[in-house]
Amino acid sequence: MTHDLELLLHLAEDAGIPIPEEIRVAGALTPYEVETRYPGFQGEISTSELNEAIRIAELVFDWAQREIRWSDNPPE
Repeated sequence: MTHDLELLLHLAEDAGIPIPEEIRVAGALTPYEVETRYPGFQGEISTSELNEAIRIAELVFDWAQREIRWSDNPPE
């Protein structure tokens, strides 16, 4: 299993899931996963970096929810 978001997006795309351009920035979140797993590894995170990470995470979360709903109940 991997937590590398760029790799996961590539795997999803290889499986036929279209990835919107605005979701491709999700790879920028991967270092934060490392930081939460290994505190102090990345150093301090600024408020602007935090706000941007939250913005990206919300975009990705909303997109993933729509994808899951669509796969459970595809449009007719």
